[in-house]
Formats: sequence, C-alpha cells, structure tokens
Amino acid sequence: MRTVNLVKAALKETAPGLHRKLVQSGGLNEYAQTLAEEISSRVVTLTQAQRAREKWDRLGPMECAARMKMADALHLEMVLAEALEFPAD
Repeated sequence: MRTVNLVKAALKETAPGLHRKLVQSGGLNEYAQTLAEEISSRVVTLTQAQRAREKWDRLGPMECAARMKMADALHLEMVLAEALEFPAD
C-alpha cells in the first residue's frame, strides 16, 4: 500500500495533468496499483538475480538475509527512480 501512495504522490507532483485525467476517468487507483506491482516484481527479480549470481546461499541464512535486505533497499531505490519518471505535461 505504501508504494501505491508513493506512486500517486509522485504522479500528482510530476505530472499533474496525467494525474487529473486519471482521477477524472476513475483510473488512478488501478494505474497506481499496477505500477506498484510492477515495481515490486522488478525489485524481487533484481534481488533474486543478485542472490544467485553472488551465491549468497553459501553464506548461511543470517548473512544471506542481511545481504538480501540491503540489496532489496538498493534495488527499490533504483527501480523507484526509474518508474516514477512520468512524462511532463
């Protein structure tokens, strides 16, 4: 839910015309939910790929979990930066 609200806020600030159009058509919630799901999926994909590539499972469960948590945060930041670039009005 947090990502959905972040998408809505970013859309309202960076592309107010598109935000207004989505609100008027009733599609804002669906648009934000879909984009939030895409963001989440991309973060998981990137984190799991890094886990496999760097063989974190060999490090033990605690170290693997710590690295995944850090990678997840970094990938989320990167994916959000890309996904929340909306076309200018």
